[in-house]
Amino acid sequence: MMRAQVTAPAQHAYLLCSCEKSRAANKGGFAPLVTQGYNRFPLLKGRSTLQSGVSLNFIRTSFMTSAAKQPPFIPFESFEIGQIQNFGAYKVTKEEIIEFASKYDAQFFHLDEEAAKQSLFGGLCASGWHTCSMTMAMLVENMDKTGRGLGSPGVDELRWLKPVFPGDILSVQMEVMDLLPSKSRPTIGFVVNKVTVSNQKDEPVMSFVSKGIFPRSQS
Repeated sequence: MMRAQVTAPAQHAYLLCSCEKSRAANKGGFAPLVTQGYNRFPLLKGRSTLQSGVSLNFIRTSFMTSAAKQPPFIPFESFEIGQIQNFGAYKVTKEEIIEFASKYDAQFFHLDEEAAKQSLFGGLCASGWHTCSMTMAMLVENMDKTGRGLGSPGVDELRWLKPVFPGDILSVQMEVMDLLPSKSRPTIGFVVNKVTVSNQKDEPVMSFVSKGIFPRSQS
């Protein structure tokens, strides 16, 4: 087994990759990083992203920079209820829909164009979990520009409102709904956001409520 380690700042979730094929069989190992929308995957030469034989816990490599250049943490006190952010422009492709579904959600309306025409959705559409993943990619890309948080304990009220089809362009709106200082840990606070994902027609396709953890200023 060949194991290839990619150097990246600890803040990025660039994990150790395992490849069952030998370096010789792959003629040199990893190909250059390929960018598709907000997704960045290291490809093995001649193989698809999700069927490459590489063990990936969804690797993300937005910037191969030093830790000093990473975006700063956003202080909890900088948020206000009612603040709105709009960002993202993720183009959905047929190939990515099928590729994701073939590994994670192998239902016919995510895999077969002809069969999907007979489904409730009327055509090939993305898995809801794929829509979540594309949204997460846009969220993290936005963090690279605006600053980051400490993590999240999860989401509530996840709703898939409309099918996502090939050719759709997704964007995100986040609205701050509540600010909750931690009662047990005075160094952090929770920012509650209503997240709405829309297509190019401004039709909401997914929504959920998220809680982000942010550092509190020390007085």
